[in-house]
Amino acid sequence: MTLYAIRRDQDNIFVHDITGKKLEGYGSLIMEYLLSYAKAEGIKVISGEFSSLDLENHKALLLHFYQKFGAECVVNDHNTGGTITLKLEQ
Repeated sequence: MTLYAIRRDQDNIFVHDITGKKLEGYGSLIMEYLLSYAKAEGIKVISGEFSSLDLENHKALLLHFYQKFGAECVVNDHNTGGTITLKLEQ
């Protein structure tokens, strides 16, 4: 599993992608680590975007994955993109 993310500023980490085998729990481990790191660093928001390819191939899986961590997921009306926003409590 690989996490592609950048720290946009002192308050935000933007996740570009989490890659690897699906449905084996590794993505959840990476998210748990990212959440722990973000809280320790005082990050307030973890964000990301869905591409049309993400939504075409794995929409239900991705929505479930991010929502189980408390993220708000918004998909546009045409299913061509969307946003992920996870606000962290300090």
